[in-house]
Amino acid sequence: MHTPSKPYLLAAPLAIFLALTFGVSLSIGVSGLTPEHFYAVFANRDFTVSLVATLSVAAIATLISNVGGAVLAFFMLKVATGRAWVRHSLQLPIIMPHLVVTIIVFHFFAQTGIIARLAWWAGLIEHPNQFPLLVFDRLAIGIILVYLYKQIPFVAMVCFDSLKSISHRFGEAGENLGATPWQVAMWIYLPLLRPTLLATILITFAFAFGAFEVPFLLGTPAWRTLPVEAYVLYTNIDPGARERAMTINVTIAAISLGLALIYSKTERLIAHYRADGEGRI
Repeated sequence: MHTPSKPYLLAAPLAIFLALTFGVSLSIGVSGLTPEHFYAVFANRDFTVSLVATLSVAAIATLISNVGGAVLAFFMLKVATGRAWVRHSLQLPIIMPHLVVTIIVFHFFAQTGIIARLAWWAGLIEHPNQFPLLVFDRLAIGIILVYLYKQIPFVAMVCFDSLKSISHRFGEAGENLGATPWQVAMWIYLPLLRPTLLATILITFAFAFGAFEVPFLLGTPAWRTLPVEAYVLYTNIDPGARERAMTINVTIAAISLGLALIYSKTERLIAHYRADGEGRI
């Protein structure tokens, strides 16, 4: 049963753990953060580059994964034959750890990877350096590929379950009035699916924004995402670097908390639609 306090109760264990972690880290690692620490970090060019890179990668991965997942969900809704096989195929990327997917992307898309070797075998390239740089690249293609492999199936499964709960009479009424399948999807089902898409957008963006292992292993030395930048500063022997690292960590936590609060509001909206009667999510 949905209650107003349910999202907060579910998030309480993680919130307590983060509060204790940051509290201990701040009390032991630094003397205490002040507004001057934040000003010094925010005015630093490296922080600006990391922030822009983190937001860009998260936004691109979120946009593509949610559009692709929604399209795949509509396709699954229309196709009855083989739907169970498609669902089982989508479950595999969801349960695979990001570290495993990172290794797979590296072995396939690196300049010495499987695709590069196949291109050399086919005579398309004469040297591995001629293969496009898709890993450790400035455009973060390898990082985004990992996110897409994990997030598109997740969005598709969530949206498909929501679409199944929507009454088919809406679509049938639109088709009887002369609407095309594209118009039925865009003007009938998509507005009803909007709360679910908002939730998946927040979830996928929050993860891509705060992820560490994928950009750490596949990122470029030219720029680092905020979690990687915080890790590098925290392991620096410079005493002042740890204060900058904790400032970045607090910033990441604040942004993530804001996204979590927005998600809790979205979750209430979804629950309201579900309880509103037939045809609602």
